[in-house]
Amino acid sequence: MSKKSDKVAEDIEEKVEQDIAQEVEEQEVEETEAQEEKSEKDPQEKIVELQNAVLRARADFDNFRKRTQRDLADARAYSKMSTVEEILPIFDTFKMAMQAANMDNADLNTLLAGLNMIQNQFVQSFDAMGVSEVNAVGQEFDPNLHEAVVEQFSEEIEAGKVISQQRSGYKMGEKLIRAATVVVSKGPEPEAEEETEEVAEES
Repeated sequence: MSKKSDKVAEDIEEKVEQDIAQEVEEQEVEETEAQEEKSEKDPQEKIVELQNAVLRARADFDNFRKRTQRDLADARAYSKMSTVEEILPIFDTFKMAMQAANMDNADLNTLLAGLNMIQNQFVQSFDAMGVSEVNAVGQEFDPNLHEAVVEQFSEEIEAGKVISQQRSGYKMGEKLIRAATVVVSKGPEPEAEEETEEVAEES
């Protein structure tokens, strides 16, 4: 290749490099102007953008609230289903006991056996669900667990303790489901004071 050809090639390469550099520079200028234009938006446009952002946030929160409500409803429905599943076998036994009681050859022992089976099934189901009975008789009265329906004098049970339980209470874990209704002792009945009369002697 001649020196003239080399010179032409070099000129062409230099021209291409210059064109590329100029194009890059122009592009950078355009991007800078666009950025400045973006940062110098009209205040009203910024307000609109903020309003739109608030609307989107509200919509997201509303969707979250609805989703949470659906989840809670599903959880409640599942809890009810689980409870029904636990008591269905007891109901089946109850129906069998009723059928046996209505038979011509039914006797009291058969009926009692069916009732005992139902009671045992209830106890087993309560145990499975973590439910325990509140046994209050002889215990110190506790307003967190007991509901006093009456107070009575008692020679055997000291004041403030439970004499008898009219209706059982129940807890699930440490949470009270229903308070036990109880009769509370007031202690021994006080003896009647003898009234004395002073007889004034006439002198």
